[in-house]
Amino acid sequence: MAKGQRLKPEQIVTLLRQIDVLTSNGKTLAQACKEVGTVE
Repeated sequence: MAKGQRLKPEQIVTLLRQIDVLTSNGKTLAQACKEVGTVE
């Protein structure tokens, strides 16, 4: 993700769902955020 990039609400929900799935599969929050390309 480019610095300062604005996301649409649908994109934010998608990222949060991806992070939720990754954390429920045993990854830490930091690892999940890094994998989807965002910060905690």
